[in-house]
Amino acid sequence: MSSVMFDSLPNEIVLAIIVRVHFSYESFQALLLTNRRISTLMSDRGRKLLEEIAGVQFPLALWASSQPTIPFDKNGPIYCLGRLDNLCSRSQKVDEFVHIVEKIRSDMLKEGDLGPALGARGWKQNLRVALHVMYFPSVPLEDHRGYGQRLKDRSHHYAMVLNDIPVDCILAVRHGTLMAVELFKFLDKLVAAKRAEMGLPATTTLAHNEIQLRRAIEFSFDKFQLSCRITFYALHGSGWSDPDKDIVDPWPLLKLTMGEVLLEPGSHSCASCRPNSRVSLTIQSCLNRRTQDVLGDWNNFVVQAPEAIAALQREGGEQNLKPVRALVERFLEQ
Repeated sequence: MSSVMFDSLPNEIVLAIIVRVHFSYESFQALLLTNRRISTLMSDRGRKLLEEIAGVQFPLALWASSQPTIPFDKNGPIYCLGRLDNLCSRSQKVDEFVHIVEKIRSDMLKEGDLGPALGARGWKQNLRVALHVMYFPSVPLEDHRGYGQRLKDRSHHYAMVLNDIPVDCILAVRHGTLMAVELFKFLDKLVAAKRAEMGLPATTTLAHNEIQLRRAIEFSFDKFQLSCRITFYALHGSGWSDPDKDIVDPWPLLKLTMGEVLLEPGSHSCASCRPNSRVSLTIQSCLNRRTQDVLGDWNNFVVQAPEAIAALQREGGEQNLKPVRALVERFLEQ
């Protein structure tokens, strides 16, 4: 488009174009520096325009960041490009992981191992919701309060998050947990076969203790993503690339089980970060209670939340509420 044509466009059309231009911090900085009209329009619209961009390009991240109780990165209004870049980065990480899951899911389908959670129509959307909601940061290192008080406050905060968000998001989180369990068990089976092929001894695994596995996943969905990503690339014979690190040789990682990768010390090295910790049990209690509320008022929920029900229907299956209810019943930790 020539500069003459661009200058003739009404402001409303220019703003509509800006909102849909693929966002990156660098490209928008360049726009501000090289085009005076765009710079003026963005300055005049300010925070409202940035929120419109986020609403179009990163709707789930925007929703999560706007919830007062969800500790999503740097919560608060989007008043600068840096804040918008945080939402962009988080959305990209989630989308990249969903893409990996899609590849693993395809392998599961070929092997006849696709379970009911990953076989649901709305698995992608619910996985995205779960990853955004369950992005819980660890206790800051600069927090100098007593250990007991930090633990108490952290448990209380997680309870606030899970008590306040809509109930369909609770079901998405629990759906995400079961998807993660199915992924874990499938990858764990492949790792066991690869270990045998490499002459490594068999090891114990969390795959045989679903309650512990679910607690570990729900306590740290980010840790599960890392575990799943590393294992996926290792099994496919390619290096694992992290933008902040050098490429890692994946094969030594196969000496670990999936469970050892998930629960390895490092980011979660204290007693409060284990699957049976006070914080973890708080998460389980809140999720169980709110799931039980849905089952206790099932008929009303079916009428009031048709989209949530549709997302749990079997992909390609008939409209049938029995398997949906059976899946939701599995959301409860037994």
